[in-house]
Amino acid sequence: MLINLINPARIKGKKMENANIDEWAQWIEDRIAKGYINYHDYNEFQNINCIGTGGFGKVYRATWESSDTVVALK
Repeated sequence: MLINLINPARIKGKKMENANIDEWAQWIEDRIAKGYINYHDYNEFQNINCIGTGGFGKVYRATWESSDTVVALK
């Protein structure tokens, strides 16, 4: 299972070309509200370890506390 976590605090701290950061954050919040994206808080996961880094960021291995399921976080 791949879970893509989006941390608004990290997004707002990055410089994004050709994009308004407030519009980007609003787009994400809108998609969460409509159910297109499921929001999961970082504190729902434990044993978070980086397993890879590439051009699109880092991938982490973690355990989802609610089900003891091992997941990949991006």
